[in-house]
Amino acid sequence: MLTSTGAQMSTANILIEANIVTQNSTSGVSRGILVDTPDSGTSPSFTATIIGNTVYIMDNVGGVNGIAAQARQSSVGCFDVRNNTVNYPNGVPGGILGLRVRQAGSATANLEQGGSAGVATAVIAANNPASTTEILGTVNVVTNNFCLIAPN
Repeated sequence: MLTSTGAQMSTANILIEANIVTQNSTSGVSRGILVDTPDSGTSPSFTATIIGNTVYIMDNVGGVNGIAAQARQSSVGCFDVRNNTVNYPNGVPGGILGLRVRQAGSATANLEQGGSAGVATAVIAANNPASTTEILGTVNVVTNNFCLIAPN
């Protein structure tokens, strides 16, 4: 999770790539991969590149989405989210989709277009065809390389 202090902006550039995550939680409160800005009164600015990950959510009753990239509070988040897979081997919990990009509060959320174009819902689905996907809030689609280049 990304945060900052009061009037100071914290910056980050993270790469989450080629991980295999099995989420065995039976209480439905944990995601396999979570990028988030949860702290009120903070304003981090960050890029998260989330590419080629596979997440298995084992709880078919209380499970939640397997990958979530969220810009909340007063943050500025830039996301490159491609070629990820979220599986529910024991069945999909009702109303749950595998991969989420979210904007909330006064945050700004940008999503690189990857190999597609159009609105955010179309972009996230086209770039992650092996997962069910959702967009919450106002997520702007930006050109490729608008976000910082992922670190090596």
